[in-house]
Amino acid sequence: MIEILKSYSEALKIFLYGLFAILNLNLDIVHIIMWMMLIDTVTGIVKVIRLKELKFTFTGFYMGLMTKFIVLLIPMTLALMALGLGYDFKWAVDSTLRLIILSEGISIFTNILSAKDNKKYQNRDYLSVLLHWVRNKLIAIYDTTIKERNK
Repeated sequence: MIEILKSYSEALKIFLYGLFAILNLNLDIVHIIMWMMLIDTVTGIVKVIRLKELKFTFTGFYMGLMTKFIVLLIPMTLALMALGLGYDFKWAVDSTLRLIILSEGISIFTNILSAKDNKKYQNRDYLSVLLHWVRNKLIAIYDTTIKERNK
């Protein structure tokens, strides 16, 4: 599994950077998110090692990495929707990217605090709140568009 990831990592990185550029996403913000996701992963591993009640598994590790990759699909999906529909969703994409940064930062602090205090602190699921917010905004745009077309 690791060999497969290594062999495709450069191609995947080039594909993602190209996609971010085509979709006019701010690459500096994307880099910050990627670094924060890496730091969150490392602090999460430290937390799991430090807390006796938690156990580190490679399955959990890979699931965490896949979840982080899926999180990066959120702004890409918004940007693709905007491109396809001819809308300017730059505000929504930028807001989503910045909220992902905030969510990752909170997770990093929670992991550090858990490792420091040797106590499991629960992370609030801000990402789900974000996803529901984005979904509701997109539905409102859709409803407004349909009402305007039906006049």
